[in-house]
Amino acid sequence: MVGVKGIFQGDRLSSLGITCAFCHSTVDDSFAPGIGKRLDGWPNRDLNVGAMVSLALDLSPLTKLLVVDEATGRKCSRAGAPGSTTPS
Repeated sequence: MVGVKGIFQGDRLSSLGITCAFCHSTVDDSFAPGIGKRLDGWPNRDLNVGAMVSLALDLSPLTKLLVVDEATGRKCSRAGAPGSTTPS
């Protein structure tokens, strides 16, 4: 998957991270909606960052920054619209 990077210890996946391409790569829809030639560097306007953040196992860095409990942090992160960094 473009923009996802696995960190391995030997043959074992120890962590998973994302790169700039996760948010800054999309397709031109030349074959069908969501399928086509990759456009690197273009903003991915369909990406729901909040939904992905809410799936994190440990939200403590976000909740500490926002000074909220975990349930509120998850609820707020899911409130954004796809392709937006602000709640809908």
